[in-house]
Amino acid sequence: MQTTNDDAVLVGVAARTAREVCQSYQPKDEVLDLLEDNQSPAAFLELLVARGKMVEAVQFLAQALRKREAVWWACTCVRWGQGPQPAPKAAAALAAAERWVREPSEANRRTAEAAAKAASGTSTPAGCAAQAAFWSGESLAPAGQSPVPPAPGLAGSAVFGAVLLASVLHNPTGFKDNLAALLDLGVVVAAGEHRWEE
Repeated sequence: MQTTNDDAVLVGVAARTAREVCQSYQPKDEVLDLLEDNQSPAAFLELLVARGKMVEAVQFLAQALRKREAVWWACTCVRWGQGPQPAPKAAAALAAAERWVREPSEANRRTAEAAAKAASGTSTPAGCAAQAAFWSGESLAPAGQSPVPPAPGLAGSAVFGAVLLASVLHNPTGFKDNLAALLDLGVVVAAGEHRWEE
């Protein structure tokens, strides 16, 4: 596991403490029990891994990352999981999510929403990635209507789904090893070492 206790390395994480991250979603009680005051996100992530809580660690990182970094991590995992010849709708959803990461405009966000729906939404890895891009905006309402802000952890939940589904898609029998590899990739993204081209 490539985690570190040095907060400066996790440039893709906005929160100062792990507790702040956990307030954006609903971790299991066994995760909350591990929290300490002023514990850094990097230190808490490392603790989760050390305790063998890999799924919880992936969920935590999905919530901790800034939105663009989180969606980029999801996209990278999906691309790895689905291989070089994905189904057309999955390929379109992934492309839409990646387009939003590179240029997070409202038009690209709306395109990602449509692509996510076409790719069966959050029941598929690519659909999750595209849905995460849409949920990373300021409103869930249709264009032109009064804003309906997404819940704080909504985009992170779709990123979490994308990573989990991608790890199963690649090789179901190797789920644990796959998840560890994808978590390592997420740490690399958090450290700013694997970024998209602008």
